[in-house]
Amino acid sequence: MKYNCNIGTAFLCFVIVFYSREGNAKTFERYQIIEVKGVADYTDEDLYSKFDISPEDEDFEILYRNRLEGTAQFLVQPALVEKFDQVIKLNNFASKTVFEDIESSIQISKILRANSEDLNGESTFDRYMDFSEIRKYLSKLQQTYPYKVQLSTIGQSYKNENITMVTITNNVKRKLTKKPIIFVEAGMHSREWVGVASALYLINELVKGAGTPFTKFVEWRIVPVSNPDGYQYTWTTNRLWRKNLRRNLGGGRCSGVDLNRNFDSYWGDPASGTSMDWAYANGNIPLVFTFELRDEGAAGFLLPEAQIYLGVTDFWEAMNVVYVKVVDILKTPTAGCSPNTSSTPSTPSSSPPSEPHSSRRLPILNKGIFNEGFTGREVYMLGRSESSEELSKSSESSEEELKRVWF
Repeated sequence: MKYNCNIGTAFLCFVIVFYSREGNAKTFERYQIIEVKGVADYTDEDLYSKFDISPEDEDFEILYRNRLEGTAQFLVQPALVEKFDQVIKLNNFASKTVFEDIESSIQISKILRANSEDLNGESTFDRYMDFSEIRKYLSKLQQTYPYKVQLSTIGQSYKNENITMVTITNNVKRKLTKKPIIFVEAGMHSREWVGVASALYLINELVKGAGTPFTKFVEWRIVPVSNPDGYQYTWTTNRLWRKNLRRNLGGGRCSGVDLNRNFDSYWGDPASGTSMDWAYANGNIPLVFTFELRDEGAAGFLLPEAQIYLGVTDFWEAMNVVYVKVVDILKTPTAGCSPNTSSTPSTPSSSPPSEPHSSRRLPILNKGIFNEGFTGREVYMLGRSESSEELSKSSESSEEELKRVWF
């Protein structure tokens, strides 16, 4: 495919951005989430070793790390709290308890969902939507807007659930011209429910909300639940489950695959690569972004229903900026364009960086764009540019450099 500087250019933009069996559900009664400071120089393996606990132990887990602030949040079962405190004191780490009883927060959410009305194929952002509700919503959307919405299956999960992609653009069934593409993926980590909700809100706005004009010149491809097995598992069995449900051949307690670490890029290294690193190295995608959504640490992955709307509108505002940037680039076809001399994309440098892009994140967008709180876990850019100042000049960069973007 040739890449020309015109409205038909193949400009690809990726965004990564989520109780029927209550008796079987794992309880987190008296489980705590404890934040530890001063651990910036420790790898995950170092921390598990320091606390003398196996990474396979599902009752002790590093939930989240803020590399910039040098903090880590740990899930600690009641039987390990005393031992955990001893190690903290022995190493002079500062710590604070974020949650004293996770189960109480989980139960509040379950009560809210139990008392909610049937959506009948509609969407809501007053509470989280389960997998069945999401499927019904997407199906009804395609039936109602067949000229604009197209559903396709891009693969199957381990449990043979379809992984659905939603394509949104004007005259979606007509492929007469090639539009720039923005690809959005959410829910790879199944417990991150607000990521799924954000993708669904984006779909809603593009089809029948304020974003309808955004579908004239751009084709949107959105995968709202890329880990359907894991997502359903967080609803029925283990609210904090992160991976898929694949049964590993090695046996032991470790089951499931962390999908975002299952790409052929720094696989198994201390700072393992992610899907973004793979995209950069193998997909010739030079600019890589990720959005990390609410909150700022008080709720973690258990974001209350009262904050869903704030979270999804944060993301929507961010995608407004993305759209404007893509259109601005396409409006300046002669700015920095190199001659069309090759029929294939240029190959990445043969000298890989010394560490994955995912471990050297760079701030790009300031908080004012997304409202306060959106960047509680920071908004990052990953790619060849070594500063946000460079990125701000991206509209003047070459077409070859900008033809593909992964968020």
